Amino acid sequence: MKPEMKEPTGIPTTKAYATRYSYGFLAATLLAGSVGLLSSQHSAFAVGHEAADPARQGGRNVAETMVLENSAGLKWELVKTTNGWALGTISLHAKPVEQSATNGLLALRNINSGEVRWLAASQGEKGGPRTARFSGQQEVAGVKLSWAVEVALRDDLPVVSFTPKWSLDKALDDWEVCLAYHDGFTNDWRVQSYPWAGNSEEASIAPMRYCGVPGVLLYRPDQSLVLLFAIDSNSDYLNPTTWSGKTGFHFANHRTAPQFRVGGGKLAAGTHYEVPLQLFLSDAGEFAGAITGIMQAWVKVNNYRVDDSFKVRMPQKAFDLALEGRRKMGSWKPGIGYEHHRGTPFVYVGNNPYIAYYEYRLHEITGDKVWRDRAF
Repeated sequence: MKPEMKEPTGIPTTKAYATRYSYGFLAATLLAGSVGLLSSQHSAFAVGHEAADPARQGGRNVAETMVLENSAGLKWELVKTTNGWALGTISLHAKPVEQSATNGLLALRNINSGEVRWLAASQGEKGGPRTARFSGQQEVAGVKLSWAVEVALRDDLPVVSFTPKWSLDKALDDWEVCLAYHDGFTNDWRVQSYPWAGNSEEASIAPMRYCGVPGVLLYRPDQSLVLLFAIDSNSDYLNPTTWSGKTGFHFANHRTAPQFRVGGGKLAAGTHYEVPLQLFLSDAGEFAGAITGIMQAWVKVNNYRVDDSFKVRMPQKAFDLALEGRRKMGSWKPGIGYEHHRGTPFVYVGNNPYIAYYEYRLHEITGDKVWRDRAF
């Protein structure tokens, strides 16, 4: 059963807030629907492929697979069909996240008609036990789209890095790029994306905004599998002055696989698009353990720590600086008081009792007559 792609509808914090905002994930992934594209060409990868079992591959004829594994029990089995390389299956401790995805690695979606065109890679090469690179080209409405996807498993954590890149020889209107990690459903899922979705069966956020970690929390209702699908927070994600400010997230249980949608229907020529994505997995079986494990992994992978280069002044030094700054304030008018704002010719009477008390306390602390005079 192929899911329907719906219309589209994030965000650094400090380390102190990382766990607090761990429920505030916005963003997501690629997917959707129906049409698999791109002519199949001879695979260029050197090693690491295996003979595949077509019965395990979502009903589509699979010629071979490419398996990436790490020491944390994470496995990604990418598949090659007659159309080319596709997402395949991600598993944690032999538990598949979803059914094998055989349509492609990323997709294009027409924002007016809802038509989806999957892009399967014509070339794939395994770089080692945990890395691979795929690439291809596709023509859409007379525009040539060149693209690549880099996949890497963290060596010691259940974490996947998934980085699609693409460029066009001419501008392409009315299409957006969709990015996901599966293309169909055999399980129920819920999404958490504060403040837009909580234990929800669907979410549509377009454009995404800054709020906590730039990702969404997705989980099965029985909590047997919990995932954080996020944009790498070290990237220029969601910048409102660039193309990344047109990134949305969409999900609907059993209809729309979790996906980022990028471009908003206007893809520019000559722009080198890149969306570094991260997938964190946990099969702890309950939320406390899952959230703790996922956030600890997120902190480690993203090198998230307190900036210890800042120097903090001692209280007395800070007090002395504030005192001298107040003494020189241009908004002080002798015999009148402090202007409401510098350059505005009025005094806000409602503040005067507070100001008078504050400055008399300064006189008591410092013995400086200037503060007593200002108080009266």
